[in-house]
Amino acid sequence: MSALQSIDESLFRFINLKLVNPVFDVLMPFLSGNQFFIPAIVVTAVLVLWRGGCKGRVYAVMIAILLSLGDPCICNPLKHAIARPRPFVTLLDARRRGKDSYAMVSESEAAQKAEAANPNRARNSMPSAHAFNWGALVMITFIYYRRSWRFLLPLGVAVAFSRVYNGVHYPSDVMVGMLLGAVYGLAGVWIINVVWMTVGKKLFPAWHSRLPNLALPKWEPAKAEPARANS
Repeated sequence: MSALQSIDESLFRFINLKLVNPVFDVLMPFLSGNQFFIPAIVVTAVLVLWRGGCKGRVYAVMIAILLSLGDPCICNPLKHAIARPRPFVTLLDARRRGKDSYAMVSESEAAQKAEAANPNRARNSMPSAHAFNWGALVMITFIYYRRSWRFLLPLGVAVAFSRVYNGVHYPSDVMVGMLLGAVYGLAGVWIINVVWMTVGKKLFPAWHSRLPNLALPKWEPAKAEPARANS
């Protein structure tokens, strides 16, 4: 375990200290969090709901359910259970970039208040919530739109890399986070689909007959009732 930790710290220092350059100093904090992220999500959701048809609507519902539950139900409890300090807490030479609200070394009054309100989350590093959410997003989107990985996977890896470069996560934090998020996304879609195919069939038979499979959504035409024989 100590050997793996040593490798992890060495890789962290290589990314965090050796790869420093003016371009990354601007780009990496932007990837970790920026004011355009939420508007982009909202615009994408509206377009998918408006133009995506049945598959787009099912996809949007899956994203809304699974991404909203992933952090509070999976990622955050793991952070508390593992309780691994962030690198900028334990490594004196760690270099921090960005304006994360939980930064213990930040001089921002708002940042200090956020840390005081939830100190455990501020100090815990494993797994990375950013990487977890991106892993889930990439997997769920891939299930419904197979070519999406060509764009989303590199973007997710870039965001995960930025967390290490910014000094708030070890490489293992983001690798575990992305893998765990992908497994969670796949399992989440499967579980919801199984529930729909069993419970949904009983509670909403008319809807289920037209949408029998949420993993391969296709709105089937209504079945005509069989004609009654004349007596």
